[in-house]
Amino acid sequence: MTFSSPDRTYTAGKSVKGTLNVVVNESMTCKKLMLRSEWRTHGKGNVTTGALQEIALTGEEEWGAGAVKSFPFEFAIPAAGPVTYHGHYLNVDWYVAAEADAAWALNPKHEEEFFVTSVTSVAAATSPLSNNRASMGVSPQTFDEEFSDPQETLSASPQTFDEEFSDSQETLSDLKTPSAVPVKRKEFTSGCAMLFVIPFLLIGFGAIGLGGYGVFTDGDWSEHMFPLLFGAAFIIIPSLLVSALLRNQFAERTLGAVSFAIDPKPLHAGGKVKCTLAFTPKSAVNVEKITFMLCGEERATSGSGTRTTTYTHKLHEETLTEPYADPLSEGQFIRLEKSFTLPSNAAPTFLTSSNTVKWELHTRIYIKAAPDWAESSDITVMPPVR
Repeated sequence: MTFSSPDRTYTAGKSVKGTLNVVVNESMTCKKLMLRSEWRTHGKGNVTTGALQEIALTGEEEWGAGAVKSFPFEFAIPAAGPVTYHGHYLNVDWYVAAEADAAWALNPKHEEEFFVTSVTSVAAATSPLSNNRASMGVSPQTFDEEFSDPQETLSASPQTFDEEFSDSQETLSDLKTPSAVPVKRKEFTSGCAMLFVIPFLLIGFGAIGLGGYGVFTDGDWSEHMFPLLFGAAFIIIPSLLVSALLRNQFAERTLGAVSFAIDPKPLHAGGKVKCTLAFTPKSAVNVEKITFMLCGEERATSGSGTRTTTYTHKLHEETLTEPYADPLSEGQFIRLEKSFTLPSNAAPTFLTSSNTVKWELHTRIYIKAAPDWAESSDITVMPPVR
């Protein structure tokens, strides 16, 4: 194959042009000559492919021995990408392959690699996102509509700020005064937690009651130890899970409603992301410190079911800390603004079921002798735009 670009480097949303040259060694009947292009992962994780395109370069032809044939080709790279990525445990590459359907013989095949290093516009990268698929840093909507394919495709990309936080948080300009997370959302979370834990509690207390009655009647602990331990497990484990789920609600009983916002979202390598945290304590509270952490991680998973192995590699981690020496007073308005600068070589976001490049911003309010308040938000890092 020869490509229109000498270095085989292209931009998502534009076309790849080239010529497929075929040298015939033996006379044969070629039923059809197909050209396929797709991206494919390789590395430690399970192989994932996507954006498959197929083009018929010719129909049935008779090829004589010694013949040299040339077939020009052209296909468009999906605007959604992803871009080529070579990481620690994960690699994403683009390939174009040709296959001749030979009558009564093995099909001759040939595959070559090309590189996608950028996207054509921010619009392609920031269009509305779905909840189950995304490519490397870009919207999956166009990708799914134009290049749907039964193979494993990309999973959810982080939503835009307005979509993800419109029901519970504010933009940075709105954080002049703290505003409450909607009560309906809290009541829904609390209600779901109680519906989850009540059956376990009933079973747990029932088992403990049965074991306790047995001990009371015959005085033999050994015979009734199993229902006692079984009941205790059914009480303690769900209670711990619910406590973790409702941790922020417990913390907000003293902190008041906490607002956390990120701007901008998404962003590019080398760009700045600003986060703002605001709250007004309902009562005096001993806050030890507040931390903000930006982290990027590469994750690759191999295997399936219970036989999986996950490999992780930290791409970046940076923490900013705001210490507090004195307790906060009731009604004392707290507003913190922190900013991070992404590395100039920050890898674009890439999310599939087995391979991910993910960027997150975590914040935590450390409260002495009480549950901490913590929140995490995904950040979409876009590929370069050209």
